[in-house]
Amino acid sequence: KVKISIKPQAYLKGTIVIYGIPLLAFMAGVILGKNIGESYFKQMDSDIVSFISGFAALMISFLVVKAWSKKAETKTEFTPVIEEIIE
Repeated sequence: KVKISIKPQAYLKGTIVIYGIPLLAFMAGVILGKNIGESYFKQMDSDIVSFISGFAALMISFLVVKAWSKKAETKTEFTPVIEEIIE
């Protein structure tokens, strides 16, 4: 067993990027889709347009997060460090 550590700032930044960005993108897509659905797609239910736009924004945010994670792999800031060998 080993004890590893990572900088708290790096951990927080990674957590926000991995979980926060997709959540915010989905919520923004849903809100935008609801407004667009009520204004331009009156023959469709605005909830369906809202879901579709929210899902599209979520998928786009996953691509952004994947690109960020590829870039972050090369930085030493996000690399865990072995602090102690326990056994």
